Amino acid sequence: MRRLAALALVAAGTAALAAGVASRPAHGSFSGGNGRIAFVRQAPYDNGYGQLYLMNADGSGIVRLTTTNNGPNNTQPAWSPDGSRLAFQSNRRGDADVWTIGADGSDLKEITFSQGFDGDPSYNPTGTKIAFETNRNGASDVYVVNADGTGSQRLTTSSGSDSDPAWSPDGSTIAFTSDRSGSSQIWLMDASGGDLRQLTKAANIGGENPTWSPDGKTIAFDSDRSDAGNLDIWTMNADGSNQQRFTDSPALDALPSYSPNGKLLIWVSERTAKGNRELYVSGLGGVDQHRLTIDPHQWDMSPDWGPSFGLRSCTITGTIHDDTIIGSSRNDVICGLGGDDQLRGGPGNDVLVGGSGNDVLSGGAGHDRLQGGSGSDVLLARDSARDVVNGGPGRDSGEVDKRLDSVKSVEVLLH
Repeated sequence: MRRLAALALVAAGTAALAAGVASRPAHGSFSGGNGRIAFVRQAPYDNGYGQLYLMNADGSGIVRLTTTNNGPNNTQPAWSPDGSRLAFQSNRRGDADVWTIGADGSDLKEITFSQGFDGDPSYNPTGTKIAFETNRNGASDVYVVNADGTGSQRLTTSSGSDSDPAWSPDGSTIAFTSDRSGSSQIWLMDASGGDLRQLTKAANIGGENPTWSPDGKTIAFDSDRSDAGNLDIWTMNADGSNQQRFTDSPALDALPSYSPNGKLLIWVSERTAKGNRELYVSGLGGVDQHRLTIDPHQWDMSPDWGPSFGLRSCTITGTIHDDTIIGSSRNDVICGLGGDDQLRGGPGNDVLVGGSGNDVLSGGAGHDRLQGGSGSDVLLARDSARDVVNGGPGRDSGEVDKRLDSVKSVEVLLH
């Protein structure tokens, strides 16, 4: 990603771009339904700060997740496998460190505390470890730390720069960018740092910013091998074979991320206008390439496509704020996420998932499943249909059909 900023500098012909190195990509999707996309919205050329945002898979429902103002930079979001947390890089306490935050904006935790740069995090598939890059020993190296911040371990010891770690979906392998062979190329190592092998050997930037497909068979990356100074998205098999160009644009295309269902790819592009970085998405064949974000005044960077909330395939998704969501005539899975939400199912057989706030869930006329979250929820399922009602943690109340419904963890039954 340092090289990505350098390319932008050459193209723009101004030193103002030199600071634009802060936002890097996510590094792989965990399989499941397509959930929300985390990304960074920052001042152009990274004038000191950026913030984490979330949006729905179609680009709607954009909400800001971090709240620091005018100074601290929050960037490089990476989803946990279950979609409950994000790891990210922040300099809110001076130098850059790895932090984590709940998907509803709660429970902020600092994970690394070293002097210098720690960033570019990537979860392992069980969510128990985070790979990251650091310059605590001088040159950039790849380290691993437990997700609670304990047990830091160094994996690479090259005199060159090792960066952009990306954990494979099966947890056995880490892809990363290294210039140990003389230029930026994609390498693999096993999860303990052994068995290093080089995958790309092309000219210029042969490869950087690797990201895994959910099935672990393919790696997407960016490279300027065909046109020095102009990055495009490339893909290859996980053993380095079948390297193929995915985008062919005269503008910058970089920082790819797969969707959790493995059918789409999202990336950063300047094809809308020079110096205007937006998020684009398309199918794996490169068809239907289209813009997902529109903000001519700020850059949208570092996309990471997360799994559906709690690994559920949400068809309608709320935000981290207080939402009122009404289902359609189809069989919906409505996920409220954060905030104190009101979720109302339609006439279909719906699933309503409250999230972390104090929510009101109303099933509607079908055979519904109502799942409260950690708050004190109200679950309304008295509709003469057989429903499944689970209040979850907290002191919950509900209206149910006592002879029809399966009821659990509802402390107060309303009459």
